[in-house]
Amino acid sequence: MIRQNKKSKRHDHFDDHFKFHFPWIVVVFIFLCSSCKDESMIPDTSSQVDYRLIGVWIKIPSEFELHHPHYPIEGIHISPSAIVHRLAVETATGKFVFDNDQVMDSLWAQNGTFFRKRFCPPSTCSDSGSYFLSGDTLRLIYKNTREEKYTLTQIGKVVTEPIQTDLTTMIDSIHLTNDKIAPAPSAKAIIYSIVQDFTSFEIVAFLNNTTYSNFTYLHIRIPHFNTPQSYPIGGNSQNSGSLTYLSGDVLSTFRTDSIHTGTITITSFDLSKMRCSGTFEFEAVKYDIPPRKFVKSVRNGVFNIPITFPIRAKAH
Repeated sequence: MIRQNKKSKRHDHFDDHFKFHFPWIVVVFIFLCSSCKDESMIPDTSSQVDYRLIGVWIKIPSEFELHHPHYPIEGIHISPSAIVHRLAVETATGKFVFDNDQVMDSLWAQNGTFFRKRFCPPSTCSDSGSYFLSGDTLRLIYKNTREEKYTLTQIGKVVTEPIQTDLTTMIDSIHLTNDKIAPAPSAKAIIYSIVQDFTSFEIVAFLNNTTYSNFTYLHIRIPHFNTPQSYPIGGNSQNSGSLTYLSGDVLSTFRTDSIHTGTITITSFDLSKMRCSGTFEFEAVKYDIPPRKFVKSVRNGVFNIPITFPIRAKAH
């Protein structure tokens, strides 16, 4: 597995070997030739990747996903150096771009067989199977019979309507915001069910965070929400808030409890527009060997995000 430097330029995809050891004219020539799809080319069987797979691919959603609002739009860029860059949507523009928050995968693919090593939090995993090409359509069939379909596209192409999804907060005096490039909105409210005028309401957000860890996941749950107002988090209520960090291959979760509490205020909740907004703050704790504990302070949280239904709720 190869991790991508988040501070690197978004569209810098040349290997260091090319950048430092070849004149720029040679670099451009190699890049253009490696991207060529001309069937008259003689494939290099000693290469790690079938030359026909090199390019930008967007995943074709299944019929099931198409009926789900905000289904993930994702893809892969397969480079001549056998690196798989993950692609996603810039939510503010709807453009298909490189997701530099994600690590890069390695790939071997030749003669209809592939082996892919990818990042599966909190560690790595390996997949293998068969691939089939038909025109501009690529099918990956994994050993567990799972199938993915892709079609050729271009970086920067608008693939969906722009979506406003904004959530910001301060965690221990560090300012964080939700990821702006993701397969689906990285901050959203989820409505699970409506029973006797009450609904289960949750806010989930993946925060763009290089200070603490590989990613930070924020989760606030109100199991009995019925109208926009202020709700306690933690304490004697059933409402809860949590932060989950992935640092290296270690997951750490901080949660509210009877002592570490907070408040969420929902100022707007509009099902006709499928939008909600409000503010939040809370303290969350992770207990170690008593009496040792670690506390995270979440302050100045503000959100203006889309409302979605889970697949199972929509099916009913």
